[in-house]
Amino acid sequence: MGIYRLEGRAMTIYYERDGVRVTEQCVEVAGTCYPLAELGRIEVAPPTGLSAVFRVGRRWELWAEHRGAWVLLFATGSERIFGQVGRAVTRAREARQPAARHR
Repeated sequence: MGIYRLEGRAMTIYYERDGVRVTEQCVEVAGTCYPLAELGRIEVAPPTGLSAVFRVGRRWELWAEHRGAWVLLFATGSERIFGQVGRAVTRAREARQPAARHR
């Protein structure tokens, strides 16, 4: 995870490698940016309502609802890289939520 300045503003990058970047604002894959604020459910399966992770043969896929349609956010043959990207997306989404209030 790193913090970079973009147009004078700090931006947290949770993952950046091989054309995939997960920031506090979006998931960017191969030049297409999916704003976190526009992502609904995230699943690991084709859009059938199954769990968030799906393994097709030796390929791991991360799907998300985006503007009412299911899109393939990321796919890889490496379980390790898949886990890294999945954790980065989770951390980025959690960072966008308001801090829990203490009683």
